[in-house]
Amino acid sequence: MIEHFEGFSRIETRQLLNQECDKVRVGEGDMEKKTQLNKKAAIVVALIGILAVSWAIASTYQVITSQFVLQPGNGKLQYNVEIHLLAKQYRDGKLISESNHQMSLTNAGKDWIADNLFNKNGANNGKNAMYIASSPSTAAFDAIWVAIPAEITSNGLSRALAAWTDTAGFGTGSLYKSFSVTGTQSTQLYGLYYDTASSNTLVAAEQQTSSAVKNMVNGDTLAITITITIS
Repeated sequence: MIEHFEGFSRIETRQLLNQECDKVRVGEGDMEKKTQLNKKAAIVVALIGILAVSWAIASTYQVITSQFVLQPGNGKLQYNVEIHLLAKQYRDGKLISESNHQMSLTNAGKDWIADNLFNKNGANNGKNAMYIASSPSTAAFDAIWVAIPAEITSNGLSRALAAWTDTAGFGTGSLYKSFSVTGTQSTQLYGLYYDTASSNTLVAAEQQTSSAVKNMVNGDTLAITITITIS
């Protein structure tokens, strides 16, 4: 048993020993706190992992549910119809202007599609949308149109029947019509009809705006190609 350290009295030696013991106790306390913190951290990490797995499972279920909704046989027929119009202006055999934009279906055009698909006695049944017309109008497209505003009826640009080319087995095809211009005329609005000039039977239209206007003179050619894709 140590009575005292050399150079220190017994009381001083006891005080030194007590101080060292206190340091040891503090160190043990710190270790215990660190251990408790480590345990808490491990619990938090475990909970985060459980939440992550749960979220992954929930997300997967939602994706699977969405896939089921979109699968065939659920009583819902869904398809897309895309109609694009390409307008080319030629002068002296040279291409001087070209523009291509997507057309928009009118309300009458949607009825026309429904009748031809499902209603054998419908008013629009059996009528093919193959007539192309143009206009200088700057009016913005409106789904309630039954005819394009200010439709041209002269200068070789009157509404006319186009030729159809079918891409069999792919749900695509195209209409083509070449107009021989006989006077000064501008065009920037175009329409697709399912009947001749005497009827308001507009299926789709396209406003190409002033940036794509075709300013034509006698002798020019306006070539229109309308591409239809069903998917």
